[in-house]
Amino acid sequence: FRITAAGRERLHAWLQTPPADLFPVLKHPVALRLLMGALTDPDTVDAWLTSYLEQLEQQRADLEAVREMLGDRHEVRYPARVAEWGLAYYTSEREIVEKLRTEIASELD
Repeated sequence: FRITAAGRERLHAWLQTPPADLFPVLKHPVALRLLMGALTDPDTVDAWLTSYLEQLEQQRADLEAVREMLGDRHEVRYPARVAEWGLAYYTSEREIVEKLRTEIASELD
């Protein structure tokens, strides 16, 4: 693929225009299910969270491979930083879900 001159101009204009709203909208399917968790049993909630952790680890492994492929080359430093951001996000997600699982398990005791 190649970008046209007009496309490059539009991209440059977009990059120079401040976004109206920088804060992302959270539309998290696991969080939505957890919101409704009282309508089911704790084992089902734990199964959702366990499944999410498994998927999260696969996504993290895939992104780690991308980050490794990018290496420390100057020309891909920004994509590398985005990959590092993603890895930190996945680490944070794992910590949050593990904490939730611990809290839910303690409620059963």
